[in-house]
Amino acid sequence: MEAAIQYGAREVSDLTELLKACDVVDVCTPTYTHHKIVLAAAAAGRHVICEKPLSHLRHEAVEMIEACAAAGVQLHPGHVVRYFPEYTAAKAALGS
Repeated sequence: MEAAIQYGAREVSDLTELLKACDVVDVCTPTYTHHKIVLAAAAAGRHVICEKPLSHLRHEAVEMIEACAAAGVQLHPGHVVRYFPEYTAAKAALGS
């Protein structure tokens, strides 16, 4: 509660309440929790940024992707290096 007061945030009691209070979800939790959070965010109609890996289990990652697509929300893996200038230059050099 102290951090919420210090930074002007509002404390919530659970994920459902949090999802009601936001527009976009940034999942920065341990990997084993991503699946549950992303599915809940998709069901709530929230766009998602999820740290990599999406999951340690292929079937969970596929389910997350499909749930977001079905809900019409975007799912972005938090893989920031794709935006580094060196990676952009490498992609341009390859012509793809």
